[in-house]
Amino acid sequence: GGGRGRGGGDRAQVVTALWRLAKVHAPKLACPDVQGGGAVDANIRCYNLGVGYMEDVLGVLVRWEGNRIVSPCEMLCAEAWAAGARQSTTKDVFTHYLPAWINPEHAASAAWRALLEENVVALAGAAPRSAGRPTWDDAVLEVYPRALNGLLCDLFDDKVGKAAAIAQFEGFVNLWRTFRALLEAEAGLRGKLVRRVAAFAREEAARHKDATPDIGMVLAMFIAGTGLPGMPADAEFLHGYAEESFLRGVMWWRREDVDVKDPTAVFKATEIGRCLLMFQLLARDILLLGGAEGAAPAARAAAGVAAMDASNCTLPDRLEKLLAAWKAVRGKVAEGGWKAYFLQVGIPKPAHPSSAAWLADVVRRSETK
Repeated sequence: GGGRGRGGGDRAQVVTALWRLAKVHAPKLACPDVQGGGAVDANIRCYNLGVGYMEDVLGVLVRWEGNRIVSPCEMLCAEAWAAGARQSTTKDVFTHYLPAWINPEHAASAAWRALLEENVVALAGAAPRSAGRPTWDDAVLEVYPRALNGLLCDLFDDKVGKAAAIAQFEGFVNLWRTFRALLEAEAGLRGKLVRRVAAFAREEAARHKDATPDIGMVLAMFIAGTGLPGMPADAEFLHGYAEESFLRGVMWWRREDVDVKDPTAVFKATEIGRCLLMFQLLARDILLLGGAEGAAPAARAAAGVAAMDASNCTLPDRLEKLLAAWKAVRGKVAEGGWKAYFLQVGIPKPAHPSSAAWLADVVRRSETK
């Protein structure tokens, strides 16, 4: 449940007081808006009370769904959250609240930070199999990768309507921008993420399921940390990620009675996992690193951050670009098979005389893990 996030307890009362204070005294800062050329984007406002991001902190409702964090990605103001609003416009009930980044001015208030800390720690503490109240760093590294993965899985769903896709897209950009800001500002958090991702890329022991139960988490960390000092290069990380994904997949292939000696059958059985990796890399390149092609990763990430801030995390030109590119990539890989897949994700095809020989080696190695 929401616990302290619902307003109970002394700390929640302090959070409520902070947003009220910020609402009264917040300066009316001009926020660049590339969509309409005005100072403020009037379309970004609370669905419950109708206030905009210059009047109050805005954020999104979230909840755990299995090991995923899901959200309707509809903007809700802090005042409505503090008053007990827990339902989306479709009447789904949620338990926690994450402030949206929108732009640096919006995220600069004490109220925004207080709400962030209260809810990130509470949300991580409510995770399935949680060991109790986590540290701040551990909470951030639990919440944001899971939330980003959850939103990308929803965006990846062809059945999602356009309005919902736009909301999920903008929610994803807001959460990624917040995660990136925390990584850039907090050396301890940044170091923890870099060490975890680098170890996964370079040490087989760190890829074991005991050390990394959910490899989707480390993929989200890798994408969020693009260009940060000490991060492994794409080829190094993705080689380890793909290898571990296939090793873990053997158990599932057998459960589904997939003929592990048939490369075509395995290719079909791995469609969801392969597509999620391709889609996340494509999202990174178009949404997060777009606009500075050819530059170093750090410079590309800085350009992506600037574009997010300038558009209030809407990036209006990039959703259609992403979806069109995804349709083309998905079709190309479906037609081209394993060779096209490895080419798309940017790692060499396994050095075996045939796909069947490679899969036989994967099965053999999985039995020793």
